[in-house]
Amino acid sequence: MQGLVRGEIVTWRKAVTQLIFSIFLILVMRLPVAIGQQAAQPEQWRFTHGAEFPGAAGNFSIAADGTGHLHFDFRGGGSYVGAVNDFPSPLRLASVSFKVRKPVEAHLTVRIIDSTNQTLQEPLYFDHGDWQRARMDMGGFDGYYGGANDGMLHPPVKAFAILVESKHLDKKTGEVEGVPVFLELPLHMPKDRNFVEVEYRFTAEGLETAAARTTYTRPLDAVENVTLKPESPWGMGVYLYRYPKGKIMERAARMAAEAGVKWSREEFSWGRIETAPGVYDFDFYDSVVDTAHQHGISVYGLLSYWGRYTEPYTQQGIDDFCLWTREVVRRYKDRIKHWEVYNE
Repeated sequence: MQGLVRGEIVTWRKAVTQLIFSIFLILVMRLPVAIGQQAAQPEQWRFTHGAEFPGAAGNFSIAADGTGHLHFDFRGGGSYVGAVNDFPSPLRLASVSFKVRKPVEAHLTVRIIDSTNQTLQEPLYFDHGDWQRARMDMGGFDGYYGGANDGMLHPPVKAFAILVESKHLDKKTGEVEGVPVFLELPLHMPKDRNFVEVEYRFTAEGLETAAARTTYTRPLDAVENVTLKPESPWGMGVYLYRYPKGKIMERAARMAAEAGVKWSREEFSWGRIETAPGVYDFDFYDSVVDTAHQHGISVYGLLSYWGRYTEPYTQQGIDDFCLWTREVVRRYKDRIKHWEVYNE
C-alpha cells in the first residue's frame, strides 16, 4: 500500500491493508486500530426472534457462497427477528456497510451494541426488491436504549445486527439476504502531520486493481467562546432543532462554538408549537434558544410552514400565520432580533 501525502509518494511500513472476504458486511475501522483482527466467522452469527415481543419465529443460515439468509415467520405474532454478529473482540468502527435484498414492503433496522451495552439503531428504508448497498455510520442514531442510554456511541462496538420488522408486511413469512465482504484498513497517522491525503490501491491475482482516496485530519484544539457576539459575521446552520433536548443538542452546540460559530439558522415549526387551536407549547424551542445562547451562538429564526389547525394557501391561513408569528416573536423578543418568513 502506498500513501500520497501532500504531493509526495511515501510508503508506511507499519500501515497494513487486508482485504478479507467474509460474511454479510463491510467493517471500516476508525483510527487507530489494532492490526490483525479477524473477519467475522459463520459461528459468530446468531438468530434472535425478539423475545421481548413473543411469537416470531425463523432462522439465520449462511449459504456455500457466503450469502446470509434471514428467514422470518410472524404468523404467530412478534415484532421483529434478526441476525446478530457478536464480535469475538470489540471493534472501533467508523461505519458498517453491506449489501442486502428484501421483500419490497419489509422494513429493516440496523443495530449496534457499544461498550456500555447500550443499543443504538437506525431504520433502513428502500422500496424495491433488488440488491441495495447500505451503510450505517457511527453517529446520528434514530433510537437507543440500555447501557449509557444517552444516544452517544461509547466505543468499542460489541455486536452488530440486522432486523426485519413485522409491521407493513403483506406476507408474514419470507427472507432477507445479505452479501459478504469484510474490509479492514488499519493505518498509523504520521505524528508530524495534521492533514494527510491517502490513496489506497488494492491488488490481487486475477482481479483488476482498484484505488480509492481519502483524507485524515487531527482534531482541532477545543477552544469555546461562550460570549454572544451578534456583530460577528460567522454563522452556519447548526440546526439544533433537529436534535432531541439534552446531551446530543448540547454536543452539537459545543462543537459549533469550538469551531468559532456565532450565529445559527433555526426553524421554528408552527405545527410543533401550536398543539391545539390557540394553544402554544414553546418548551422545546426554549431549549433550542437556551442551548445556543449558553454556547455563545445567536439565533436567526425561521418562521416555518403551515400549522395543523389552519387552511393552507388561503386568506384565513395567512391571517392565522400572522397571529402565530406574533406569539413567537413576542415570546423571544428579547433574545431573537432577526426573523425570516419560511426557509429562503
